[in-house]
Formats: sequence, structure tokens, C-alpha cells
Amino acid sequence: MTTIDTTSLRATLGSFAEFLGPTGALYRFVLDHGREYEPTPWKTWRGRGYQVGRLRECFKNAELLVRLNPDLTYVEGFATSRASLPIPHAWATDGERVVDPTWRDRSTILGPVSERDYFGIPFDLDWLTNWTETTGTYGVFGDRLDLSAIADGIIQTEGTP
Repeated sequence: MTTIDTTSLRATLGSFAEFLGPTGALYRFVLDHGREYEPTPWKTWRGRGYQVGRLRECFKNAELLVRLNPDLTYVEGFATSRASLPIPHAWATDGERVVDPTWRDRSTILGPVSERDYFGIPFDLDWLTNWTETTGTYGVFGDRLDLSAIADGIIQTEGTP
């Protein structure tokens, strides 16, 4: 596994959580339950049949990719380049590496993949599918933020509480 330094991203999330008080609960939740993922160029995944999605539809793109490829896991959290603020984002992972069907390698906002950081929480696919059907929307951290309900869907991995 490649060593990933998300110190800056984690510090920014921590600052948001502290500054926003109760409103910053999501940032604290992601810090407490999430982990870093290795940014990986889209070309790494060529030949696997992974479908690219539309820009600005990351939650839908990541969930549909995982539904079609159950060897992948859905992750929701924050991503950033080393020069931007954290952006709420969703992607898939093979366990360590990011499979990002939305930003891929072409993002002019975030720059090259090598300059991005990803920090998020992996979710169980059955739980996620039920969540999407129940709420009628893609994405876990949306308008109906219920951290206790969301905690039920987290996949516990080494290094997460």
C-alpha cells in the first residue's frame, strides 16, 4: 500500500467541525469513521468495463458503478486537491485505491490525480441500496442527515472505530 498523506485534508475537516459546532457534526463523523484512499488514475482501470459517469453526479455515479461491480465498495466523504477546500464527494474503491467515475483524470477544478486527497467512509452495498430506495436520492450525507442511522451502514475496516 502506498503511504498517503492526508494530514492537510484531515486538519481542514477538523477545523470545520470545531468552527461549525453542532452544524459541523458531519465533518467530525467522517474524521471519526473514515480513512484515506489512494488517488489512482482512471487509466489504471481500463479493460475492466467500469463505466464513467456524468460530472456533478458523483453520488449516483459511484453507487451505480458499485452495483454493477460488486467487487468494488462505495465510499462517501471529502476530496480535495492540495490547493482547494474539501468537496463532498463519492467514489468507489477496490479496498485501497480510488476508482472515481466522476472526476477521473480530467478535472480542471482539482488538477492532476497525483495532487488529490480522498478521505471517506466505506458503506455496505445492501445498506446503501436500501438507503437510496428509502430516501429517494443518491448520497448518504444529504438533506436527511441522520448520523445514527448512517452508522449502521459503515463497513468496519482496519483502522476505523
